[in-house]
Amino acid sequence: MINTRGKAVMKILVVYESTYGFAHDCAQALAEKLTGEVSLKKASDMPDPSGFDCVIAGGSIYMGKVQKALTQYLDRYGESIKKKKYALFLCCGFAENFNTYIDANFDLLAPGAAAIECFGGELRIERMKFFHKMITNMMLRAENGLKPAANPENIDKLAAVINS
Repeated sequence: MINTRGKAVMKILVVYESTYGFAHDCAQALAEKLTGEVSLKKASDMPDPSGFDCVIAGGSIYMGKVQKALTQYLDRYGESIKKKKYALFLCCGFAENFNTYIDANFDLLAPGAAAIECFGGELRIERMKFFHKMITNMMLRAENGLKPAANPENIDKLAAVINS
């Protein structure tokens, strides 16, 4: 696609997976900050990245892992994604564990990524299933009530790298 100034417009795929909606909200906020032709898709829909110039992939962490659908997507299309400009993001509540989560979930893609950002986290307890509520409450007690927080500035940072 060519814009009105005769310059090529980058086609960007933002692919994500979200359990309780925070990663979806972050992916949507990111998509709104990107310049170019942006497509926002769930990983579980298995969007083919071949028609895109750039792919941004991410999701949320639960028990140290991203959603299975995101893992399956990256297993299927990872080699294709590595041939493009790409970036990764995670939504995780405690940034001190971010690098461990990146290594555990994106070990093959992380080295070549244009950007890797932590978008923070948000506990949406009202949306959780009983078992997840129970684990979350235990975690909060162990952390003395310390709750995760969103990092919207990191959404801006990732968008700036892709837009440059």
